Amino acid sequence: MDTPPFLCRVTTFLAPGKMRSTRCDLHIHSAASLGNHEWYTRLFGCPESYAEPLRQYELCKARGMSLVTLTDHDTIDGGLTLIDRPDFFLSEEVTTAFPENGCVMHVLAWNITRDQHDEIQACRNDIYRLCEYLNRAGIAHGLAHPLLSPSWSLDAATLEKVLLLFGTLEGTNGLTDRRIEPDLATILDRLTPEVIAALARKHGIAARGDTPHRKALTAGSDDHGHRRSGTIYTELDGEHQDAAAFLDGCMAGRARTVGQQAHLATMATCVNQTMPHGIKERFFDLVGRLAGGARAHEDDVHIVDGTDDHGIDDIDRALAQLLAAAHAFDVRGVMAGVRNLFGGLKTAIPVLIAAGQFGKQALHARKLREQWTAFPLPAPERRLALFSDSLDQVDGVSTWCKRFVARARAAGHTVLLPHCCAEAGDDQVPAATSFAVPLYPCMRFHVPSLTRTLEWAWRQRVTHIELATPGPMGLAGLWIAKLLKLPVTASYHVEVLGLVPTLGGNPLLARGLRRYLAWFYAQVDRVFVMSSRSRDMLIQLGIQPDKLLVTPMAVDPDDFSPAHRSPQVFDVLNLRVGDRPVVLSVGRLSKEKNLPIVVEAVERLQSRDPAPVLLLVGDGPERKRLEHRCQDKPFVSFLGLQCGDTLKRLYASAGVFVFASRVDTLGLVNVEAMLSGVPVAVPTDASIAEFVTHGVSAECYELGAAGLAAAIGRVLDDPLRAQRMAAEGRKAMIDRWEGATFSRIWQSMTQPQ
Repeated sequence: MDTPPFLCRVTTFLAPGKMRSTRCDLHIHSAASLGNHEWYTRLFGCPESYAEPLRQYELCKARGMSLVTLTDHDTIDGGLTLIDRPDFFLSEEVTTAFPENGCVMHVLAWNITRDQHDEIQACRNDIYRLCEYLNRAGIAHGLAHPLLSPSWSLDAATLEKVLLLFGTLEGTNGLTDRRIEPDLATILDRLTPEVIAALARKHGIAARGDTPHRKALTAGSDDHGHRRSGTIYTELDGEHQDAAAFLDGCMAGRARTVGQQAHLATMATCVNQTMPHGIKERFFDLVGRLAGGARAHEDDVHIVDGTDDHGIDDIDRALAQLLAAAHAFDVRGVMAGVRNLFGGLKTAIPVLIAAGQFGKQALHARKLREQWTAFPLPAPERRLALFSDSLDQVDGVSTWCKRFVARARAAGHTVLLPHCCAEAGDDQVPAATSFAVPLYPCMRFHVPSLTRTLEWAWRQRVTHIELATPGPMGLAGLWIAKLLKLPVTASYHVEVLGLVPTLGGNPLLARGLRRYLAWFYAQVDRVFVMSSRSRDMLIQLGIQPDKLLVTPMAVDPDDFSPAHRSPQVFDVLNLRVGDRPVVLSVGRLSKEKNLPIVVEAVERLQSRDPAPVLLLVGDGPERKRLEHRCQDKPFVSFLGLQCGDTLKRLYASAGVFVFASRVDTLGLVNVEAMLSGVPVAVPTDASIAEFVTHGVSAECYELGAAGLAAAIGRVLDDPLRAQRMAAEGRKAMIDRWEGATFSRIWQSMTQPQ
């Protein structure tokens, strides 16, 4: 997202000897700060800064500041140690509140005296009294991080009062999440004299200044630990200005803000530097004991601005070791992996805390937008990240994901599809490890690097998360959504518990999987299911019914239709079909698809004249076993993966399409076949059976070779019935498509939670 012109930033720095302007970091702290309402002081029970006043002064001068100040919370003790320096002026950050609702705000008061500090402290509990005093005394002041209240209680009505009380606002704050930076610009760009007058009447507050709709902006690093002091600042044309002249220009709106709001790594650095040494020592000692080695030390933590943090790699290596040991049933390896994972956590905890804080900031800003009624605001861009474990597979879930992304992008929406692969790209995230499922080796999962995927989501300004699968990628998406306080939805594509027999049928595995699924889907805001059968399944797991939304999964009728009928496709594929009826099956060749039933059913029909042929389209872990089983069955042909026009022609040219899976929550292949104008045979207890009428739009059969053979026979014996069934099946799927408008689906996934 481009930074709005209102908040464009300059990022270059000039050497002090070449300056043609006066510069000052107008928001900076030292160890003298009292802490008060800052989140990190409450979290760690510590002062908000360990930065020495003299060191902060020296760093600001070294980084090109003409003037230096300290804005410690409700104290000037740090500044008094520097008051004898001619380029230093006394300031403070005042903790105040709106008396009517207790909303805490921070006000920056610059270039004050000791007596003025005492007066400020005497009236700071009431923001109205404080502003009245600051204005009467002619003290330059501005509201710090105006969209954020340290008590998280700022609402739209209170923000309206802020716009009346303050003519100067902090436009750039070095510890504010840069994702919410455009929100302030959006509001300020739309202020007019008429809006200000209406707000003044509404709240009974006189607006300050001759042009109160035009706000002056300042910038400050809000540094607490020497890291960014003097790198984010306010700049005014004209050299060698004293503090009074400089601040007059700032309050008059002639200054520029220089620098950017915080990167995720910047906040992590602040967390790491703010944690008091005693807490660090106890924490790292605990981590060292859990890791089974020497006591860890705070110097082991390395957080940098950006993503090149080698310490975080320790977590990925430990996770890979743990999963590899679990896959090999190596108990000692598992224990070692657990110990190393605890050891790696010491590098990640500042990042996790920082992400949680940024998530809270962004959530607060979203709520302000939703409450705002003073004038219309443009709808914020919705950026959806879709997490799926199936992108490397050829199955219904991966097909759904790709079609969803294509439809979304065609409609002008932003959808990101994070995946672990060797190819570079905006959606590529690094894998910590990969593993195959025991007893099902062709199903391979990638475990993404959690911290780097978190940074990716933050950097990509993801606003919503959709989980297409509950595997490692889905779990990573859920974890990121919770940390960044993002709305998160999930789609239930596969009856996962139906896979347990395929994985060995172990009762312990079934119980564990049931508990995991119940926990996973309970964490999201909304679950999209494709059928009432799936809805009932999730309710049985304990998911609240009001979280479940039945959403039609549909296919564009223009993509699959009878118009693609072309018997020549069989010749192209070197198939000698002749006048024999074609029974078609499309899908992944895996155990849960029950393909031996399909083969046996068609075999039972070989005494017919002409006898049907069976075409199996797809690939998967069972292909070799099925080919070996069918080596003496000339009526069976394996066509492998087919796509595009060839697949469309195969659908439309078949005599009957068969489906034998119970684990699909719908089965896209059934929809594609019906749209192609071919009669479809499905099990009576499959989810798709809910959306067809037996004998009208599909043949429904009791799962088994006998039931399927009878269903195929009924279709082949009555061409008129088959023709009517094909027409009704296509009509039903067209109706489904028309009822599943993409705008409705998109709105359901991205509406506020």
